[in-house]
Amino acid sequence: MNEKEKQLNEFEQLKIDPYTHAVLQKLGVDTLNSFTEEQREKLIESISACRPLQKHPVDLRGVVSFFFVRFYFVVLVGRDRRKKTKLEEVSRRKKTGIAGGIISGILVITLVTIILLVVFFILAYGLKSALGINIFPEKHLWDFL
Repeated sequence: MNEKEKQLNEFEQLKIDPYTHAVLQKLGVDTLNSFTEEQREKLIESISACRPLQKHPVDLRGVVSFFFVRFYFVVLVGRDRRKKTKLEEVSRRKKTGIAGGIISGILVITLVTIILLVVFFILAYGLKSALGINIFPEKHLWDFL
């Protein structure tokens, strides 16, 4: 295995985002290995935190000029992908996993039951009408609605 492949294997074992991976490749394996384990973790964490902003679904930027002053504004809207926020989301999912599953299961069962009841009543009314059965003489469904 040549030196380049060895470097790629060592970097791939770190399981990091592509930006941090590229920066560390430029740094080199020898330099990275000269750091202690704690220093290496902090370096990777710092590089990951400073990576360029990713594209957002809404990205509005502009400048408002007044007589002697100019103000700029930036509006970015998108999902929060920071590490701390991801950890909070995972813990919330774990806490609400069982309760959320039960609630969504109940909602799905209720919705399916309502749809089946509506379909059943429509079919029953169609069958009743086809057979010429009048439950209420001189009255039709539209009179009740």
